[in-house]
Amino acid sequence: MRSPLHVILATALVAASLFASGGHARAQETATDVAEPPEYAALIDGALAEFQAGHWPQARALFERAHASFPNARTQRGIGMASYEMGDFPAAIGALDAALASEVRPLTEEQRTQVTALLERARALVGRFTLPAAASDVRLSVDGVSTRPEGDWPTSPGRLALSVGTHEIVLRDRDGRTARTRVTVRGGEDTAIDIVPPGVGTDGASNEGDPAPWIVSGVGAAVAIAGAILFGVGSSDIAAVNAAPAGTEWSSVAGVYDSAPILTGTGLAALIAGSAMVVVGVGWGLERLLSSSGEERRTRVRLAPTGLVLEGWF
Repeated sequence: MRSPLHVILATALVAASLFASGGHARAQETATDVAEPPEYAALIDGALAEFQAGHWPQARALFERAHASFPNARTQRGIGMASYEMGDFPAAIGALDAALASEVRPLTEEQRTQVTALLERARALVGRFTLPAAASDVRLSVDGVSTRPEGDWPTSPGRLALSVGTHEIVLRDRDGRTARTRVTVRGGEDTAIDIVPPGVGTDGASNEGDPAPWIVSGVGAAVAIAGAILFGVGSSDIAAVNAAPAGTEWSSVAGVYDSAPILTGTGLAALIAGSAMVVVGVGWGLERLLSSSGEERRTRVRLAPTGLVLEGWF
């Protein structure tokens, strides 16, 4: 991390470089018969003033407006330097590269040396990552901002440049399904992002319409129904034995008396297990259906005095 004194000195030197080159640039521009829009000079003066004051976003915005009115190497240089001070190193690299390549109001040798050195520092503070291919409707956002990777993404892997720090990567399709991960950049990385695009399982197959949650629910419902029937039969048998008329031969009800507790116990266990399967299956299915919001969620089934409870955090 740069110290405040370092930042102040660096800002003063950069601003001095910008201002010092201003008069020479204006003289050179006048000597070259290159016409500039009427608002260009005012935008450049405003951008330089904001830069000297350390207002990097405002300076970049004015440099960008000046560049839009009259694209040239000097405006790209200003955009790149402001982007660097903002910590937006990928943008700085793009603008500084363009400044070195531009032949419209090209940089002086001194400016080229300064831009080249700044470009090397910016590249050391950026990691480059490969993003896996995805369905054509998948879109990418980085830290909540819609971003377009380099290359023919999403139909083929794309390349993404990220500044040092931690970033949230989110992939979202048109149905609202999301996949997300966090990437910590230390500078100089060149690796793949570990993320599975929405709608794609770990084996590469789509999980859209996966019937597994509903199969679990269906099987659970069948087990619960069978358990309820067994419990009902056992309870009925117990009631029949208890209601047997006085003088009934024990041998005629002994078998029912012995089997009734087994039926009720087995039935109750099956009823509880089946109900749990239904709740788990429904919770699993609902979690997938509700994943469109992209928020973190968890589900849990627990046994409460009043019965089985499905808890969820959305």
